[in-house]
Amino acid sequence: MSFVFPAAAQSAATVADYLVEEHGGRYYVASASSGQENYTPPTFVSAAVQCRADLQPLADALNGGEDYIDAVMAFEDERWIGLRQGYFTTAPAEFALS
Repeated sequence: MSFVFPAAAQSAATVADYLVEEHGGRYYVASASSGQENYTPPTFVSAAVQCRADLQPLADALNGGEDYIDAVMAFEDERWIGLRQGYFTTAPAEFALS
């Protein structure tokens, strides 16, 4: 499904619009222009997101014009592999890392 925005909204949009925010110890990617939360790490990768710098590569990819779904899938895949290989010290209890 795609969304069509009016020409005025399209011209007002900027490419470098994503930034990493933190609220109550939870990090997420938000739109700088609207303040809307765009991405929160799911449970299976949350152990690999312990600071702003951990989410910055995703914000950078989105700011660079990468497709949202492609950027999120690549980010989650990289973090999940890192957890399985022991690059991060903690992992969600719901998942067995073998």
